[in-house]
Amino acid sequence: MRTIARITSSSLLIICLVVLTGCHRFLVPANAPSSKIALTTAHGRYVIAQGKDKGWSLSQSDDREPGQCGWFTLYDLGEDELKNHRVALKTCWDRFITAPRRGTSRLDREAWQESGLGDCGQFTLERHGDAFALKTCAGKYLTAGDDGREWPMPWAIVVENPKVDEWEMFRFYPGDNKAPPWLVIKK
Repeated sequence: MRTIARITSSSLLIICLVVLTGCHRFLVPANAPSSKIALTTAHGRYVIAQGKDKGWSLSQSDDREPGQCGWFTLYDLGEDELKNHRVALKTCWDRFITAPRRGTSRLDREAWQESGLGDCGQFTLERHGDAFALKTCAGKYLTAGDDGREWPMPWAIVVENPKVDEWEMFRFYPGDNKAPPWLVIKK
């Protein structure tokens, strides 16, 4: 009986600490709508989530070859005060795309994947015609670089622009029938 009481009180203490510290913000709500999507860049390339051997980075590829992680689970986290949708993107590696709030060197601006959803893994989705921009927690946008960057950055997905230009535009392609209506571009 004492063991059950200790487990219960320990569990309640942990739950209270999580709520008090705000860590509950980093969990995808159980009822958050999700859909499978692919993203393409202004260069007409697919966004690909690299594995551990490539540092969990994001890159671009001409196609989604077998074995490449080019499909993402988009979680709808609701709207912000400006009616923009907040989203999280989970990769096939079971990791969340995140954007840095660190460093100033070029490599420090590279987007990557984390095992959990942090505040910088929640993006504000801004519609621009038939494309979207993903605004980060630092107020900058995901940017699809080109092949003119120094190694190892060619075709990387980075976070460096505080305004939306062509390279900050992404097109979303639903991979299932669960895409939210606001995501579907009417032709």
